Amino acid sequence: MATSIGSDESASIATSNSESMSYIKKIDSKIDNVELKLKTLDKLENTVYAFEKDMKNMWSCLDKFTKKTDEKIQKAIILSSLRVRDMMKSSS
Repeated sequence: MATSIGSDESASIATSNSESMSYIKKIDSKIDNVELKLKTLDKLENTVYAFEKDMKNMWSCLDKFTKKTDEKIQKAIILSSLRVRDMMKSSS
């Protein structure tokens, strides 16, 4: 027994297919928007990573500079105290 699809059934299937395609297109559009936002987040992540790397580099340079400056200050203090001691010896 073969069944044939009537014109009402055929129109219903066509409408159903059309609605399905419409939903699929909407879903695809939303997925594209999500992918675009994810790409933006990736760019932001790379920017933050580069900024963090630059900050670490600057912090390292500042730390080296501070250590050198502290060493120079300590040497100056030692030399000053030696000069004061020498001056006190020569004046006595």
